[in-house]
Amino acid sequence: MLLDDLDQKDKGCLLDMNRRSVFMVFDFARYQKNIIRAAHVAKQKGATIVLISDGELSPIKTDASIVLPISTDSFLPLSGMATATAIIEILLSDVYTQIGSSANEHLTEWELLTGGETVE
Repeated sequence: MLLDDLDQKDKGCLLDMNRRSVFMVFDFARYQKNIIRAAHVAKQKGATIVLISDGELSPIKTDASIVLPISTDSFLPLSGMATATAIIEILLSDVYTQIGSSANEHLTEWELLTGGETVE
């Protein structure tokens, strides 16, 4: 789930969180209050909070069970996201391996649901 602006559907997902839930947050400077609130609600519901954040570390660190600080240094006046992208790929690879064949089944169902919207 991608929390964009915490619309009604996103809020409903937060309400369904429990001690078996994992709420992964990517939070970088210019931290957003709605994301901080969402992490706090998820924590109150018992979810494990995994925070991936810049070196300054977001205010979510107080609710996080796991904090993965990454460098966002860049030669550009913008934050670099190469490290964050690499971490996403590593985490997804491990999750995919742990889930096993049901991950393939879920992906197949999703592709059928999208009605051929993707290009091979």
